[in-house]
Amino acid sequence: MARTATAKRERAQAQAAAQAAALAARDLKIAALESIIDYSFADSNIAWEALQLPGNGFSIDGNRRLAVIGDLIIDMILAQQWYSSGADRAKWAHTRETVSANKNLGK
Repeated sequence: MARTATAKRERAQAQAAAQAAALAARDLKIAALESIIDYSFADSNIAWEALQLPGNGFSIDGNRRLAVIGDLIIDMILAQQWYSSGADRAKWAHTRETVSANKNLGK
């Protein structure tokens, strides 16, 4: 009975240590991200989600949910600029296609 209790306690301690190490690694990655982009997230969970690739175990979608929000924000900013410029809809379509294309966002 004492051995079983000791083994359970040791497993629980090992799990707690592993969780603490994972959280420390997470915090380091978030700190690196914040340093690179020179921005501090009020909610570190959003920063963590942004760092996730789809299918990595965090969630099936990874950071794709945030990508949808980012795409909409980019479209809104571009639409405001387009509208205030008085340009025609063809210019809007061209701007949206070229500026907000993934290949151009990393530049």
